[in-house]
Order: sequence, then structure tokens, then C-alpha cells
Amino acid sequence: MTVEERVEKLERELAGAKRRSMALVAGLCVLGVVWLGGRSMDTAQAQAGVAELVRARKFELVDERGKVCAELGLIEGKPMLGLRDDKGELRAALAVGEVGPWLSLLDEKGQSRAALALSEGWPMLSLRDEKGERRVWLGLIRLGPGLSLFDEDGELIWGAP
Repeated sequence: MTVEERVEKLERELAGAKRRSMALVAGLCVLGVVWLGGRSMDTAQAQAGVAELVRARKFELVDERGKVCAELGLIEGKPMLGLRDDKGELRAALAVGEVGPWLSLLDEKGQSRAALALSEGWPMLSLRDEKGERRVWLGLIRLGPGLSLFDEDGELIWGAP
């Protein structure tokens, strides 16, 4: 093979390599545009899926197994947030009632053991025993601060004022 034939062969191979390279670059560009377009579409779709306002009568927060962990809803027309334990039992409730907001902490039997409330603008704390009897009441009322202690039957044993 002469030098001229070799140069011609190299030029043909080079021209073929250029065509393949251009095709490869063009293909990569198309893939890039498709990928970027898909990403921006995913972003647009994700943003479109975010609502400014969601309205419902009840919401439930569930774990990966579908068990309800928390709920937000209406009880007798008043809003309530309930938090549940691993067994699905209600353990804490935050609500707004007729006279004001309250927070109740419940034991494993569902008994309210501690309650914090704002009744007609006056704060109070109530603690109950395992039988549900009120044992301690602490509050701020029109007369000033108050504290009451009760026996196991719910009878007042000491109070101030």
C-alpha cells in the first residue's frame, strides 16, 4: 500500500469517526434535553401537587403500616387533635371546647390523668389518680391563685384560698 492509499484510508476512517462522534454528540444532546425537560416537568408536577389550601372534616396521620398515629377532626363540632400510642390508644388530646382550650394526657386505660385548660380566660391544671378521681387542682381564678388537694374519694382535704 502506497503512502497515498494509506492517507486516503485514514481520511475515510477519520471521516467515519467524525460522523460517529457527531451522531454520538447529537444523541447525548437529545438525551440531555429529554432528561432536563423531564426533571423540570417533574418539578412542575411536584409544585402543582402542593395545594395552598386543603379542606376536610378529618385528617389521619398513619405510619408505614397504615396504623393511625394522630388525627385532627371535629368532636361535637369543635376541633380536636388526638395522638395515639403504639397500641393505637388515645394518649393525648388537644381541643377547644365551649369555655376554652384544653390539653388532656391519658393513661394506657384511656383515663385522663392530667388536664391543662383555659376556662373563660382562667388557667387551671387538674391531676387525677388511676381511678379517675381528681386529686390536685391548681388554677388562677378571679380571687387569685388557688390550690386544692383531694383524698382518694374525691373529697376536699385542703384548699387555698
